[in-house]
Amino acid sequence: MAVPQPVSGQALIDTGATSSAVDAQVLTSLGIAPTGIVPVWTPAGATRQQVFPSKVVIPPMGLAIEIHRVIGAQLQGAGIVALLGRDFLRHTLFAYNGSLGLLTLAF
Repeated sequence: MAVPQPVSGQALIDTGATSSAVDAQVLTSLGIAPTGIVPVWTPAGATRQQVFPSKVVIPPMGLAIEIHRVIGAQLQGAGIVALLGRDFLRHTLFAYNGSLGLLTLAF
């Protein structure tokens, strides 16, 4: 299978999320086939969502991380295409200085 062209967009870092998610419409438009279904717990309750292979790239940092199971979710209504959870953050050093409002992400 050919690797689809990348999609650019805003992502939200969620330190409370075990798994990362990508908007399902984006995944479908790229022609990426789901690899399974997993249970997901959200503030709205429990559900089951499809999972897809993915690669998150942050060009200004030279960062590219393969995530083998991102959850397909409805995110564009929140103005984002991805939610980056701890499966992404475990590849980085993440620090937040609340008093300065400064976020540091390194790898």
